[in-house]
Amino acid sequence: MSSPGKHKHRGGKRRKGRMASRPFPADVPVQVETVDNPVDYLRWTSGAGEPSEIPFGELHPPPFPPSPELTAASRAVGPQAGRMMNSVRRCLAPRCQKTGHDIIEAHAISKAMVLKSLAVDGHVWAPHEEMFIGEDGGYQMESPFKSVGINQATTFTGLCEEHDNTLFDLIDNNEADPDSEEYLFKLAYRAILRDAYEQHCILDNLEHVAGVHYTAAGDPIDPLTFMYQTSCQSLECKNIVDKMLTAGHWAGLRHKIFHLPQAKPYVAVATLMYLDDQDRGTERSAAFSIVPFKSGILAVFSSTKADYPFLESYLERHLSAPPTSHRFLCELTATVLRDTKTFVISPKLWSKLSRDRQAQAADFHLASRMNFPGRRFPHRSICFFA
Repeated sequence: MSSPGKHKHRGGKRRKGRMASRPFPADVPVQVETVDNPVDYLRWTSGAGEPSEIPFGELHPPPFPPSPELTAASRAVGPQAGRMMNSVRRCLAPRCQKTGHDIIEAHAISKAMVLKSLAVDGHVWAPHEEMFIGEDGGYQMESPFKSVGINQATTFTGLCEEHDNTLFDLIDNNEADPDSEEYLFKLAYRAILRDAYEQHCILDNLEHVAGVHYTAAGDPIDPLTFMYQTSCQSLECKNIVDKMLTAGHWAGLRHKIFHLPQAKPYVAVATLMYLDDQDRGTERSAAFSIVPFKSGILAVFSSTKADYPFLESYLERHLSAPPTSHRFLCELTATVLRDTKTFVISPKLWSKLSRDRQAQAADFHLASRMNFPGRRFPHRSICFFA
């Protein structure tokens, strides 16, 4: 396969051409499951319809010996996950071609209706993530929680001012409305747009990795190839929802709404999460949002109709307690830390947590991003909503 620097990923036709050269067929969903040792397995269905699996260690052989070029490229690209939110300046609204100075720093979580209500002295707490391949070939990652001003919190340069205003005026200037299909759609779309922006950043950065080629079909899959493939898969969700947006088809998404009047509005979320637990490359996804509502919160999970059965299965696994119970609030806390990248925590809550509790939350979030299943979340030790 040729160098990523020679291709652009903006056209669907070219991207499909690149996807045809994946190590596995393009129509086969690649799923990563984590087992208790912990060892990752790459699972897929062969042409005969029988499941197959390869230990992750065989894909990344124990002496891995990464080439100096791959290590350098990973260090250049991997950390972008946490700080590359200004590396692309392009409006991702359908049919918009604006770039450069026409692009603003838009918020994934509404500044006027949400961030201001959570902030203390104009600041909230948010995760900051960086991941790269170390010299031994293993992943390394840091995930401290940092205090961020609300002018910078959850911002991304993926919208022009016109589309930021027209697309999200309803949720930026009105109270949450769980009875409005348009409100729920726009809430989900903002989370989807934020994730799509990150995928564009990854693809654009991969294009500029000099001296590193993607693996040819049938070769062991290297991390940069995997990043490319999963980013392309993630963008498919936005392509589907863009068509609904253009048609004003607000009912095109299905929602599972939890109104929790007993929950304290200390946390806000806007993320696209993946529904096969530890798999960050699955094509099955759902938008997840938490916003203040009256005296409590709304937790809203949104997906396409095709993905809704997978969303229901996810909720059965992870949010099984009665919504009126304290255990449900603990499960919701675990969901935020385990499967969410874009969220903020009010200093009103963070300052009340001991250093041990803050470290537990950061450790669990880090372990989840790294797919370490042995780190079990202590349900009753940390609750962000009580």
